[in-house]
Amino acid sequence: KLREDRGKKSGGLFGGGDKVKMAAADEAFRQGVESYRADEYEQALKRFGKAIELDQDNANTKFNLAVCFLALEKFNESINWLQDFLVKYKDDIDAKALFAKITALQRKKK
Repeated sequence: KLREDRGKKSGGLFGGGDKVKMAAADEAFRQGVESYRADEYEQALKRFGKAIELDQDNANTKFNLAVCFLALEKFNESINWLQDFLVKYKDDIDAKALFAKITALQRKKK
């Protein structure tokens, strides 16, 4: 299941530039969620990609990138983003379930 908000923002140090950057990341994330809900997975991927460019450490954006790649059946890319997420949040139950689902689908495809 897609994460609906960016949650904790990694941001940078203080300053107006960071606020503008984080606002742009929030907007790109929101647009990614909207695109995903409309089954526009390629567009969602672009939006989440923009959000991660602006805030490279945001966990929910990484999670959503994994979900989008899964929807597009790009299993390796999905696992890569999910592993990046799990480095920091190794006990996240949703991420573990998603990882199991992806690996099962990969085996099925072979």
